[in-house]
Amino acid sequence: MPLMVKLRTAFRLRLEMLIPYISAWSQAMGVGARPANLHTTLETIAVMIDEIWHICGDKSTDISWYTKRALLGSAYASAELYMITDKSVDFEDTWAFLDRRLADVQMFDALPHEFMSTVHTAGSVLHRTFGGVGAMGGAQREHREEGVNSEEFSSTGVDTSTPEAVVVDSEPEEATIDNEKVKQ
Repeated sequence: MPLMVKLRTAFRLRLEMLIPYISAWSQAMGVGARPANLHTTLETIAVMIDEIWHICGDKSTDISWYTKRALLGSAYASAELYMITDKSVDFEDTWAFLDRRLADVQMFDALPHEFMSTVHTAGSVLHRTFGGVGAMGGAQREHREEGVNSEEFSSTGVDTSTPEAVVVDSEPEEATIDNEKVKQ
């Protein structure tokens, strides 16, 4: 079964559990949104979303773990809000709305991969531009070796406050970003 079909089935099952309580659900949501209850409400939703992703086979351990859960959480919350105002027969408008939100999730699922591709490209450009010398930290060390002090270097417009923020290794196959190696 395709991932989006699994997600839709899980969401629909969860939303169908609200149908017997739909007339009072907006009041229940209000109670859950009170400051004293908000932490528990958000934690409950987060656990539910995490379990849905796990049941659907998600085994991600990279940045997409966070983005998938944030996107799915917002899709669920918006579908629940839509459902409490839906007056269509058998909540058909809610199911159509849910399908549109899940299509959005599917579209945004590719963004973390595109982001990492951009990071790899930037690392390659930095390597070609600086010939293996770090964009910030390495350039500052190079100037220090030549006798240029930090104040003079800072006046050139290069940020020296975070010297290890982006450093490109001398080998073009890897870049180091915040002290984590990334293959190009």
